[in-house]
Parts: sequence; C-alpha cells; structure tokens
Amino acid sequence: MENKELSKNKYGIEYTKVGDFYLPNIALSKARRTGNIGKYGRLRLQYLEEHHKAECMLMRINNELTSYLLGIEDECRARVGSLVEQMAKKKMLPKN
Repeated sequence: MENKELSKNKYGIEYTKVGDFYLPNIALSKARRTGNIGKYGRLRLQYLEEHHKAECMLMRINNELTSYLLGIEDECRARVGSLVEQMAKKKMLPKN
C-alpha cells in the first residue's frame, strides 16, 4: 500500500493516501478528565439520554460528556459521605 501525505487543501484539511483512497487526518481532542463513571454518573447519563437528548448529544460532540459525568459522580459521592456523617452523629444509622 502506498502512503502519501498531502498538503492542506483550500479547507485546511490534510489527507493521507492509503491505497486508492484519500483519508482525512483527523483526531479527537483529549478529554479533560478521564476515569470510570460510577453509579451516579450513569444515572445522570440515563436521565440526560431520556429527557435532554440534544444537550447530551452536544456534550458528546464537544467531548465534554465524560468530564461532566465524572464531576457529577464526585459531587454525589461527597454529598452521600456528608449525609452518612450527619446521620452517624445523630445516631440514625442502624447498628450492625
């Protein structure tokens, strides 16, 4: 196979010739945050997909969805931790 790098065309896109085809040289930008999306992030994603499809799609296109869901996950875990502490102080937690 012949690989030939072409200069930018009038639209500013570079192409590489692979065999008989010219493929654009494109790459996704890196996500701001990476990691595993937990329970609360998945719940928020499900809500967005069911009730705010356009907003969810825009975040996917702009590569912002993962960062957003990880932020939601962090906020929810902090809130749950805070609630557990408050309940422990008031002795509202069941004894094991």
